Amino acid sequence: MSNYTRRPPLLRRPAQVADPGEMVDPRVEDGSWRRGFGALCTPSTAGTGEVLIWVCNEDEYGEARREDCRAAGMRWPAKRMRVSPSPQPRRSSYRHG
Repeated sequence: MSNYTRRPPLLRRPAQVADPGEMVDPRVEDGSWRRGFGALCTPSTAGTGEVLIWVCNEDEYGEARREDCRAAGMRWPAKRMRVSPSPQPRRSSYRHG
């Protein structure tokens, strides 16, 4: 008989990376989640190796659509973001400016 003890598998949540147009919740400095943001494009990697996603809020996106221009948005670290469990994805995709 072996003294080998089988360890349970590590329980990790699968990484969630937002697709363009998907609603996301960025985590801010105080640890709370902000709602009402959407991913503008696919993730990119900074020179430091950090994965970033361009996001913008509902108001900025709506204004850009009314003015027929691209939403500027801001880069947000993917590790401080989650795919939103609430609102549905946009019908028309965000566009990064």
